[in-house]
Amino acid sequence: MDWLLARQARIAQKLAQRHVIAGSPGLYDVTSSYDEGSTCPLARFGSNRDKKQGTTSMVSGVLTDRNGRPIAVEASRGHPAAPTTIPSQVAKLRTRFRLERVVLVGDRGTLTHTHIDSLTQYPGLGWIAALRFEAIRKLADTHTLDVALVAHERLAESTSAQCPGERLVACYTPLVAQERQRKRHALLEATEHDLAAIVREVARRTKTPLGQAEIGKKVGQVLHHSHMAKHCTVQIEDKQLCYARRPETIQREAALDGLYVIRTSEPAERLSAEDTVRG
Repeated sequence: MDWLLARQARIAQKLAQRHVIAGSPGLYDVTSSYDEGSTCPLARFGSNRDKKQGTTSMVSGVLTDRNGRPIAVEASRGHPAAPTTIPSQVAKLRTRFRLERVVLVGDRGTLTHTHIDSLTQYPGLGWIAALRFEAIRKLADTHTLDVALVAHERLAESTSAQCPGERLVACYTPLVAQERQRKRHALLEATEHDLAAIVREVARRTKTPLGQAEIGKKVGQVLHHSHMAKHCTVQIEDKQLCYARRPETIQREAALDGLYVIRTSEPAERLSAEDTVRG
């Protein structure tokens, strides 16, 4: 590793000369990791993707060419505001490798609407991100997104007032749809199993009956753990608990199973719909 570190800059420069075409975009992504030790000079207390509390973390960024081939990697000090340092890091990479444009790739948590709004002030910096479920639901409700067409074609491009100046690429993956259905069914069954246990406890506690507040607390813990509150109706009274599934919300969510929407600032002549999804 010491040998590589001493030659890192030269190796990255050679890779850039081989794979980066003048005027083509580079893709950049960033992540964080936690550190269990106490000797890493880059580790700082702060948030990390693994959500490990009480540990230090560091941030790593990787630059690739438009086909995803790695060009350079850089580690920096970890801290809660790591995403705010991305534009300055990207600016250094653009200058170093003479890139005309860098396209930042991030997940739903990293590139939120707020972060994307702040990126617009940096010329030469684009992005590829994904819409959250609520935003996809709104597109479907307003008929901006044709769910049936996407399910048939597997890939469809559109625009929306929700994301002005951006392209939206909707994708459908049957395997993802099956997995979401399986997971929702398993969570609903687990939720009903835990709620049934509370019903039995309520019926059993005749000498010291459970009050409405106590039952509500137990039910709340179950629904919070499974994230299934949106799919269940619950009626709580003193010494009584009733619950049922909400088929309308389950069907509404199931209609979007396997569907995700990628958003990008890049025009089609620079990045096709297929390359946007690959990115």
